[in-house]
Amino acid sequence: MTGGGQLFPAIDAGAVPWLSVDQMREVDRIMVEELGVSLVRMMENAGRSLAQLARDLLGGDTQRRSILVLAGPGGNGGGGLVAARHLAAAGADVAVAVSAPDERFAPVPAEQLAIARRLAIPIHEQVDSVGEPELVLDALLGYSQQGEPHGRAAELIRWSAGRRVLALDVPSGLELASGKLHTAHVIAEATMTLAAPKTALAEAAEAVGRLLLALLVAPARSRAEARATSLRGTVGPGFTITLKTTEGKLVKKLKAGTYTIRTRDLSPIHNFHLFGPGVNKKTSVQDTGSVTWTVRLGQGLYRYRCDPHRTIMHGRFTVS
Repeated sequence: MTGGGQLFPAIDAGAVPWLSVDQMREVDRIMVEELGVSLVRMMENAGRSLAQLARDLLGGDTQRRSILVLAGPGGNGGGGLVAARHLAAAGADVAVAVSAPDERFAPVPAEQLAIARRLAIPIHEQVDSVGEPELVLDALLGYSQQGEPHGRAAELIRWSAGRRVLALDVPSGLELASGKLHTAHVIAEATMTLAAPKTALAEAAEAVGRLLLALLVAPARSRAEARATSLRGTVGPGFTITLKTTEGKLVKKLKAGTYTIRTRDLSPIHNFHLFGPGVNKKTSVQDTGSVTWTVRLGQGLYRYRCDPHRTIMHGRFTVS
């Protein structure tokens, strides 16, 4: 991960846990329910960091620079609206294009939309009236997005094509739960992801662009829990198959619980097959690429193998 400014020093991708959508939801739950960090505060931190990065991409000065925020009605859009406010305060020529009418905005993003209106930040429902911005901030769809984008969100995504785009958390149109890049998707110059990188971002570099991480106020506890429940399976390109922790250690013993396994199949003659008590997951022999599974591992012996070469490509671990 790289960044152009001091706020985003380069770090090794293996130095932080990569989270699934379910794990990110758990981080958010811990933040709000157990630690009392409000959604308003998290949204404010996200938007402020996004505004800082936008300034960084524009050479450090946003005075009179033209910036358009594409804002959806959920939390992602709320972060984009916060960024619009900070950029307007820094002298930028900021406008917002929304993908939904006011009544569809969730309560906290609706508050941010109301603040933007009171600050006289232009709010557009039709993108053809916004001119040609120097930078576009994509805050349409967040990590929970599912299915093909539609309606005004799809129109704004298509409009962004060929323009300089900075995405918040995930490029709109990249479904993180499945890793699917939908027909309508943003192609970003850079993506600022929040709290921890999401597993599917690593497999969609053409849409993600430069990947930058804003840790915000996610506690070490929640990140440590995410790291402990993330595993990485790899099969190929030679006759090798492994299941490792995010620290690169071969899995031999685990505690019972829910785990996210990001499996990379690097050969069209192999597959990755995980099986044991209550679990039977496998990739296709013909296909290559990555898939993420969320599995509940109970007590017992688990095995993994390549089915076509099961006598020489296999492993095992126990769960207690």
